[in-house]
Amino acid sequence: MKILLNILSVFYAAGAFIHKVLSRPRKPPLPVISVGNITAGGSGKTPLAAKIAAGLEVKTAIVLRGYRRKSRGVLETESDDFIRYGDEAVLHRRKNPSSVVIVAGNRYKGVIAAAKAGAEAVILDDGFQSLEVRKDINILVIDCGAPFGGKKLLPRGRLREPLTALSRADCFVLNRADSVSTGELKKIRHTVSNYKPEPLFFEASEKMSGYGKIHSDTVYPPDYLKGKKTLSFSGIGRPEAFRRLLISSGALLEDEVIRRDHHGWSVSELKRITRKAREKGCIPVTTEKDAARIPFSSGIDGLFLRMETVISDERKFYEYIRKVI
Repeated sequence: MKILLNILSVFYAAGAFIHKVLSRPRKPPLPVISVGNITAGGSGKTPLAAKIAAGLEVKTAIVLRGYRRKSRGVLETESDDFIRYGDEAVLHRRKNPSSVVIVAGNRYKGVIAAAKAGAEAVILDDGFQSLEVRKDINILVIDCGAPFGGKKLLPRGRLREPLTALSRADCFVLNRADSVSTGELKKIRHTVSNYKPEPLFFEASEKMSGYGKIHSDTVYPPDYLKGKKTLSFSGIGRPEAFRRLLISSGALLEDEVIRRDHHGWSVSELKRITRKAREKGCIPVTTEKDAARIPFSSGIDGLFLRMETVISDERKFYEYIRKVI
């Protein structure tokens, strides 16, 4: 199996190289800020993209691929239909209702659609590998808990590109910096500096702002589940980060259901989770991204954990971004 994974990684590397060579980045008619990562899943790029959009003082558009959506072409997200637009697009629409949210396989076409919709700046969510668009700022998010995917390319490791790609980034956001030691942070910075001379770093952490009721506008404070039994269920890239936040809030985690990233929750599956939680006397709890792809017909009576990204030097971070707008 190890040999097979190594062979597949070689093919993956060849495909990434060809993609880079054949790409011809085009400059769109408005500023583009890209937020991406170099590893597969769970780095926290989507919450950071949402935070940037919320913090800018101009009309923004968020452009993303719309992963696993059941539609084609360039679409403006006009409802919470996660099947049509994808869960991340729905999440952005809920977090930033004043922003235009566009899904597009070709990100350049998505940016052009954003310009036509009246946007003054575009945030590319998961844009680091989108080489068809020339970016004004290329932000790379590094998950400090799993920074470089074992330094192996997919599928052997979690790297989407060789580490040499770090040189393309303009700045680096070290997410979940509070979850590792000072020594580990120093190692991450040193690795980046091997590929990017004099890199610009910002440190970030994830903070729980409270709980929301699934399919409702009801909001509860961060200590709402303190001392209460919970059953968590999630389909995200880093379920351990969700688990850590839930436990740190004082919730008693009795059981958990873990699925792959972007898992499509079926009504029957959610009814089983509801039944299991009831039998154990637990409150079902999920992530904000999972809540965006729970069918209304499931009838699940549960909560989702509301998140926000906190930048250690937020004023400097926004000053850096606003210089291109």
